[in-house]
Amino acid sequence: MEERVYSQVENHVRTITFYSPKANSLTAKMLHDLADQFRTAAMDKETKFIVFQSEGDGVFSAGASFDEMLEIHDPITARKFFLGFARVIWEMINAPKFIFTRVQGKSIGGAVGLIAASDYVFASSAAEVRLSEYSIGIGPFVIAPILEKKMGKSALMELSINTDFHSAEWAFTKGLFNNVAPSIQKMDEELAQFLLKIHANSAEASMDLKHMFWEDLAKDFAIFGIRADFTAKNLLTDYTQNLMKGFFKK
Repeated sequence: MEERVYSQVENHVRTITFYSPKANSLTAKMLHDLADQFRTAAMDKETKFIVFQSEGDGVFSAGASFDEMLEIHDPITARKFFLGFARVIWEMINAPKFIFTRVQGKSIGGAVGLIAASDYVFASSAAEVRLSEYSIGIGPFVIAPILEKKMGKSALMELSINTDFHSAEWAFTKGLFNNVAPSIQKMDEELAQFLLKIHANSAEASMDLKHMFWEDLAKDFAIFGIRADFTAKNLLTDYTQNLMKGFFKK
């Protein structure tokens, strides 16, 4: 099965879904398509709320495509790849509609940043989170601003330095998740009930609240470009290139 990004609208709720056969990892094309989907949803008058999800009952997303990162050998390509995450985040926080993200399983690296760019997150108890970047010689530079905004600097430091998985309960206590359910079925039920509860609420109030929540980060894209340069520089070091090739051979 090939990678895909698509959306559908029902009862004024647009659901944006992505899938790739390698643990829902995100390629450059998928990131481009996700940014387009959020931009379309932002402009669509029939869309009142946005649900963001991945396919399957397992991993939410393994983050950046490892295969694509292995093929990057110059700073321009590296910067462009990592800016793909920044552009999705930018479209998410600038969309004048609330984004509700559904996290059924583990999330790694850049995927955690996309979760943080959501306005409200429903997760299952299996939804552990991990920033793996430091373990391969880079850092979560591009997603750090959004993680710090959502969770605070202390939690960002913990996730960045301790590259083990952190539990869904930990993510809930740090503000990354808003609701943690004991099962995927229960998570979906609670998400549906919540959307029904707020369905008639003012679209104008939602738009103004969204602006208030993200106005500091949504003003200037430049910080993401600066951080992408850091990531590109780290990715192209001999240390990281050799380490990644070693992982690939295993």
